[in-house]
Amino acid sequence: MKYTVHAGHAAKGHLFTGAVGYCEESVVDRYIKDSVIKWLKIDGHLVTDCTVDKGLSQSNIISQIKKKINAEQNVAVNTSIHLNANKKTKADGKTTGVEVYVYSTNSNDAVIANRIVKAISKLGFKNRGVKSRTNLGILKGIKNKGANILVECFFCDDQDDYNLYVKLGPDAIGKAIAEGLVGHSIQQPEKATGKFVYGGVDFSLVFNPVYYALHQPDVVKVYGTGNDSKLFEHFCMYGMKEARQACADFNPKVYRERYSDLNSAFGNDWVQYYKHYCTHGIKEGRKAI
Repeated sequence: MKYTVHAGHAAKGHLFTGAVGYCEESVVDRYIKDSVIKWLKIDGHLVTDCTVDKGLSQSNIISQIKKKINAEQNVAVNTSIHLNANKKTKADGKTTGVEVYVYSTNSNDAVIANRIVKAISKLGFKNRGVKSRTNLGILKGIKNKGANILVECFFCDDQDDYNLYVKLGPDAIGKAIAEGLVGHSIQQPEKATGKFVYGGVDFSLVFNPVYYALHQPDVVKVYGTGNDSKLFEHFCMYGMKEARQACADFNPKVYRERYSDLNSAFGNDWVQYYKHYCTHGIKEGRKAI
C-alpha cells in the first residue's frame, strides 16, 4: 500500500516551527516522522515524505505540504506528525497524553486514528482519544483518496510526557504509529549471531558492516559507525534497492552486467541480484567483482 507522512511546521532555525516546551516540536516530530516511514517500509509499503522545512507563513507551509500530498495518487493514509502543547507543567506522575485528529469521527479515518491513539497509549501516555477538527487545513482539501490523520504524539510542555518520551525514544512512538496505520505488528529485520539474515536469506556474503560504513558516508551520517544492526537495517530497507556495494567481493552492477540470464530475469529489481548470489551464485562459481 502507499502512504504519505510528514512532520508538521517548519524545521528548527526557521519561522513557524510549532510548539516548544521541554523539547521542540520542530525537532522531535521529524525524528518520529522518520521512524514512521522506516517501519512502514519495513512492512513493505511505499511511503512519500511530504515534510516542508520552511515557508512564508504557517498556512503557506500547509499549502506546500498539501501540494506534495496531492501529487501522490491512490494513497491509503496521509499522516501528519505533531507534538501538543498547553501550559508548561512540572512532573506530577501523570502524562497529559496523546490525541489524534480527523475531519470526521464518523469515517474510516477515525477507525485508523483510534488504532494509533491506542497503540501510543500502550506505551504509557494517557489516551485522550480521537477528535474531530474541521478547521485544520491539513485535514481537508486532500485529493489522493487517502484517509487524513493528524497525530499529536504527546505534550512537549508536560514534564511527565517529555520524560516518558526520553525513556522510550522516538522509534517506539514511530513504530506504534506505523502499526496503527497498517493494523498489525511490524517485525524488525532479523540479525542472526555472526550472520546477517533478512527474509530468510543470509546476506553475510554481500554485506560487511565495516565496508558499508566506510563506503557509504551518507548512511554513517545518520546511523553512525559501529552499530551493525542499524547499518544492516539500512542495507535491507534501502541499500539493496539502490544497488549499493556493501562488501569488497560483491558489486551488484557488475553481477548484472556479467550475466545476461540474470539481467533478463531480474531487470531493475536489484534486491534479486543480492539474493541470487547468496543462495545460488556463489555455489555456481559466479563472480561479481
